[in-house]
Amino acid sequence: IKCIALANHTLTHYTRLDTKGKGPGGGLLWDYVLSVHEFLAMCKIITSKQYHAQHHFHNEMSYPAILMPINEYLNAKALIPFLTRTMDEKGLMLVEGVANTICLICLYGAMCR
Repeated sequence: IKCIALANHTLTHYTRLDTKGKGPGGGLLWDYVLSVHEFLAMCKIITSKQYHAQHHFHNEMSYPAILMPINEYLNAKALIPFLTRTMDEKGLMLVEGVANTICLICLYGAMCR
């Protein structure tokens, strides 16, 4: 669960411009991942970018203003390796299967209400 939480946290920091043309398929895989992330956030299964941004705003306002550029620089540098990482096909199929199952369960639950 911690890995899923970290992956979700990382995805909330990326935009389509950050990933355009990068990774397998010239960015198509990243586009798919971000679309699925938006859908899951819309279903309230994971944290949305908007909620995460609000959390960061309140969290970062506790820093002295002089440290803000340093904090932003270190956050940006920490996220760069995730743009070039790849996942093997078996692992990706597992993640996709779990995500699809969760989506179907949520859709079924919403339709039964």
